[in-house]
Amino acid sequence: MEHVISSALISEIEEALSQVSEIRAARVVTSSDGFIDEIHVLALPSKAPKQLVRDIESTLMAAFGIAVDHKKISIAQ
Repeated sequence: MEHVISSALISEIEEALSQVSEIRAARVVTSSDGFIDEIHVLALPSKAPKQLVRDIESTLMAAFGIAVDHKKISIAQ
């Protein structure tokens, strides 16, 4: 189930993702109708990208109740 995301919530999500120790920066891109299209993350190479994606999914679900398809998450290390 997708959630409509406000610009204020985008900032909160980006801040929450930036609190994950391996993540240096995060940017959430939404569609014109307010759904998450992409999540871009700049991370340290200390954790495998697959595990980082799981951490991002868990953070979004635990903190915001938002389920995101792993295919929408891009990791750069």
